[in-house]
Amino acid sequence: MHGTAGLAAEKRRTSLRGVPQGGSDLIERETMEKCMLKLRGIKARPHDIDAMMLHHPSLVEMHCSVDDLRWVPTRCYNVPLAVHLPEYHRGYLIDPASLVEADRRAAQDLYVKAIHSAHTWSSYFSGKPKIVFHPGGMGVEKFTATTCNVARAQLDKTIEAMVAVAGEDADILVENLPAHCCFFGGEWYANIATRSEDLVSICKGHSIGMTLDLCHLYLAAQAQKFDVPAAVAVAAPYVRHVHYSGAAGVDGEGLDVDHPDNTFDLAAAIRPILDVDAVAVPEVWFGHENGGAGFVHAWEALEERLESGYT
Repeated sequence: MHGTAGLAAEKRRTSLRGVPQGGSDLIERETMEKCMLKLRGIKARPHDIDAMMLHHPSLVEMHCSVDDLRWVPTRCYNVPLAVHLPEYHRGYLIDPASLVEADRRAAQDLYVKAIHSAHTWSSYFSGKPKIVFHPGGMGVEKFTATTCNVARAQLDKTIEAMVAVAGEDADILVENLPAHCCFFGGEWYANIATRSEDLVSICKGHSIGMTLDLCHLYLAAQAQKFDVPAAVAVAAPYVRHVHYSGAAGVDGEGLDVDHPDNTFDLAAAIRPILDVDAVAVPEVWFGHENGGAGFVHAWEALEERLESGYT
């Protein structure tokens, strides 16, 4: 189901690496210059990272629970590292923009702990680790404009603390959220950082970068009626890391790229940032199962769409 004929797969990989089928050296160099974004990042957790590494990813993104932060690597991995900070703790959402100061401070303390863990892990990986985090501001009801401003000020305090701890040893990357989220079996609203302009404001204010989640951006666009390609163009100068998957409606995230219910033209959305020096990581439901077969399938499906021009 997830396999691809060896010759066809190699031809796709070769073309996307910038080696044209029968093209000239000049075309090869031009293609390489235009395709800096690597599409084969992979998600992992401490218990399955060795299995994921068998696929030779361009980067490993550790999607951590709070307990995972105690992980001690036992071998070196010759790839860059991204650390996706925990989203839940003791049955609650971790909210770095919480209107309740005690809850915001608890989120800050956990994020600082995670940055220390990432710094420790970095000696087992290559380069500077990327710290991926959700900006918070979620609620079961939509915030007023005033409340959004308060939440944004709370988030600013958390990011200031994160940047101070990270220093030059890690890149802090805020991730955009869909407008509609599903938590604890019900619908929630993300009230800040759903539009590219929101993320750019945060990035400029703290001199940090962005994790652009293309699926989240599409879902937010469906709910808030903005143009995805235009939003990608606004975000592009600040993008340092990318997430992708198929999507549908306002809250259907994590679909396979070639899922029959997918309505998101992912290839068109990602083309404008192919010249960004970053790694894109698929976030598809159950991608980790069967040794990461779903992630490999996502790589191949996106590569095929980029080469063939269909969605």
